[in-house]
Amino acid sequence: MNEFVETLNLFIGNVIAYVFMAAVYGFIIYNVGKIVFCLIRYAVYYIRRDINKYKSNKDKQ
Repeated sequence: MNEFVETLNLFIGNVIAYVFMAAVYGFIIYNVGKIVFCLIRYAVYYIRRDINKYKSNKDKQ
């Protein structure tokens, strides 16, 4: 009976640990995705702004 309790305790401990790790990794991946999306959005904004400046300067000449 004692071995069964120890095995059950290890199993429950491992399940809790793996669920916690999955939750932490999911949180990290979700937030990194948001940060990357934000960086891409700002990069596209600045590229479009520079292209429009270049076009307007070219039209002035």
